[in-house]
Amino acid sequence: MGTKWQNLLNGPAANQTLVFSGGACNIIDRDGNSVRNPGRDGVNDWLDANGILFFEPQIHLDTHDRDYDWDIDGPAEQAARENARVTLYQIGDDTMAGVTCLEVLRDAGKGKNVVIWLTGVQDVKGNPVFSPNVDVEAVEGVLGVHLGQYVKNGTQLRKNLVAFTKDMSNVTICRSEMEVQQVIGNALNI
Repeated sequence: MGTKWQNLLNGPAANQTLVFSGGACNIIDRDGNSVRNPGRDGVNDWLDANGILFFEPQIHLDTHDRDYDWDIDGPAEQAARENARVTLYQIGDDTMAGVTCLEVLRDAGKGKNVVIWLTGVQDVKGNPVFSPNVDVEAVEGVLGVHLGQYVKNGTQLRKNLVAFTKDMSNVTICRSEMEVQQVIGNALNI
């Protein structure tokens, strides 16, 4: 299946990546269905329009006729991330973001130019929160307690990520698509 982005790299070409456009991928809706996250589409459209070679690791039935498979997709994803001059990680409010937080910290520790794009719900202090597509209040008993802790931990992950990276000169936290475009444009001198 094709893609609308001419400058989207995959497979063997992944080592030519300038921007790794990752983070929040497929979302589980309230009915338990996997839905492709369109969150980075605007940034990817901008990258494409500017001729910037990028890698988008989001694999979904709607776009690839299959789901993500680490054995198939992992090597190209790793190559793209390693070779990218900028790694962008969208952290939305509707996915746990546990692996994304680890990826951000790994790249930041390697000295890579990392952009964290926080999207979605924030608390009254402006901190990002985890707000999955489930009515936590409606789940009763032990499962409800565990689900409540899951949501609390997802929010704490986000707060810790912001705290851990706030003084890192190679990490930029953005809260809008326009900011993301500006930071990437500056990093690539466009």
